[in-house]
Amino acid sequence: IKIDLETNKVLVGEEEIAFLEKELKKSGAEKIAVVAVMGAFRTGKSFLLDLMLRYLREKHPSAAKVSDKDQEDCVVPDWVSAKGVPDWAVTCGTSLLEGREGGDDDLEGFIWRPGMEKCTEGVWVWSEVFKCKAGDEDVAVLLMDTQGAWDAKMSKEQSATVFGLTTLMASRLVYNVSKQIQQDKIENLLYFTDFAQAALRSMRKSSEKEQPFQTLEFLVRDWPHYEDTFGMPQARNMMLDHLNQYFDPERSEDTQ
Repeated sequence: IKIDLETNKVLVGEEEIAFLEKELKKSGAEKIAVVAVMGAFRTGKSFLLDLMLRYLREKHPSAAKVSDKDQEDCVVPDWVSAKGVPDWAVTCGTSLLEGREGGDDDLEGFIWRPGMEKCTEGVWVWSEVFKCKAGDEDVAVLLMDTQGAWDAKMSKEQSATVFGLTTLMASRLVYNVSKQIQQDKIENLLYFTDFAQAALRSMRKSSEKEQPFQTLEFLVRDWPHYEDTFGMPQARNMMLDHLNQYFDPERSEDTQ
């Protein structure tokens, strides 16, 4: 899905949707789960999804593409091993990276790159379907990437359109936040979800407010306030206190 910035229209890739529908049918699963990541531009959303893709390929190899590249070895730097990085993150072919910078045809993962220029435009869904277990049921899992907000090229309404569509399609929505949660991030989320709720009311011809997403999670990247002496319990308690400033109804009006 893309937004035509000149005509302000939503463009849908019908061929791509038909391909996904065919792959979903081939999986044999009756239920679908869409994992999506959204947030500001240039905050590492595509890189995060690339890690999710690596995890799914390692844990669910029967659903992933297999190539000769997967059987080759690459050199894992010593500092990676020293950090205790899990095995699935360093199982690789010729490179530790799945995605590539630029627009190569042989991409093994989501495109991501350093710098200020955005990588993702509109809403992208990775073409592989991963069949996972949810209890005793088979679930077809899809990964969805979204264009970053506030990139000076899209208006606030166009950003809201992208995020509104994302919230409606996602089973599990990850709101990617850099450094810490701030009030403006909450206000922007409320603004975006108002668009999604309006779309739901229009579709169902109802005047009642409906929850636009199934599961919402906040991912705080590069939290700068941990002490060097902190263990996992202390770090977890600090983050929970930070989250509760915004999500505890007794402390924040936005969650009431």
